[in-house]
Amino acid sequence: YSNFEQLREAVRERYRIFPYLYTAARETYDTGVGMNRPLYYDYPEEGKAYTYEDEYMFGNDMLVAPIYTPAQNGYSSRMIWLPGENEKWWDVTYNRLMSGGQEYYGSFTLDDFPVFYRAGSIIPLYPVRRTVVNDPGEIILKVVPGANGSGKFYEDKGDNQEYKDNAWTMTTFVQNRTESNISLTIGRREGSFDGMPTERKWTVQFLGMPASFVREGIMVNGNPVDDESITYDEATSVLTVTVTTDNLSQPIMISVPLGEMA
Repeated sequence: YSNFEQLREAVRERYRIFPYLYTAARETYDTGVGMNRPLYYDYPEEGKAYTYEDEYMFGNDMLVAPIYTPAQNGYSSRMIWLPGENEKWWDVTYNRLMSGGQEYYGSFTLDDFPVFYRAGSIIPLYPVRRTVVNDPGEIILKVVPGANGSGKFYEDKGDNQEYKDNAWTMTTFVQNRTESNISLTIGRREGSFDGMPTERKWTVQFLGMPASFVREGIMVNGNPVDDESITYDEATSVLTVTVTTDNLSQPIMISVPLGEMA
């Protein structure tokens, strides 16, 4: 197949987003509000939410603008409207922060997914894997810039209906930003179920991180972080901090100071 690599990457992405997807499914179960919904459901007073009928919310923190026209010279283009005049959105394709309440013209290759994260959101993901049956022991957190915000991560046994009897857990994430510091709190795991993980590796990816962050000032629960637990990709401006814990009943706070290196 000429598009085999793109098809395989789409399948991999489905496995990666499973924690976000499963958490959204729990919210649908609790509220009756579908995870896939038209923009006018969340933005009923904005006229363009009714005219951009093909865009949709995927859970609370992802907006999708699907491509459905043939590519020309390797690119397919379309107009995209991002809602919320006082909101911002993270363009996953181009690694940039976009203002809401505006229309944009975007060009995309077959390798691109036109997805936008809500500013301030925290997106839980799996690493690349071939199954969602067993817990991989690692959760990737995409910490989206542009605002203070939060996220959630829901878990249950996954192969029975004991969640109906409150056999499930929820972990909440909160980020706060100032001109001089970014703090992320991974809350204590609330609830329980049989066979729940006893330890976890958190791979925290701060998107859109300026290169002026103070590497040696990064703290986890007030303690300096080993240098090997920190990586920075200048090409994508992603700072990654890795934290492993065997006590999921205690919160974790990561602090990243901003400013010129001394």
